[in-house]
Amino acid sequence: MKKLLSLLLCTVILSGLLVSCSGGGNTASDYASGYYEAMMKGDYKKAVKIMNPDKPEEAEMLVQKLEEIGKAGYAVKKYEVVSEELAEDGESAKVDFKVLVVNKAGEEPKETNETLKVRKVDGKWGKIEM
Repeated sequence: MKKLLSLLLCTVILSGLLVSCSGGGNTASDYASGYYEAMMKGDYKKAVKIMNPDKPEEAEMLVQKLEEIGKAGYAVKKYEVVSEELAEDGESAKVDFKVLVVNKAGEEPKETNETLKVRKVDGKWGKIEM
């Protein structure tokens, strides 16, 4: 009985490891949340990399714009996923967020509702369309 219980426990643990290593928990919300995580840290290059623009010059322009916003004192303080709507084909999704934006100049924080459109690239979530 002990051997059977040990074998069952090992099977459950190994199954969990296989799912986590294969990206089984990767959702459109997870991918889109990475954008806000980067914004909270002021890592604008990473935020733009997550957006995955089509052209390098677009990426450079977006980084510059985000840096300007950051220098003006605006920052994402926190965010929350409100909902995720997966398209019928499973290749794209709309993720709704509540985002709290603060300004270091002392303005009142503002809570906004934002929707990010996320799509798959080569079978994995890999692009945010603004």
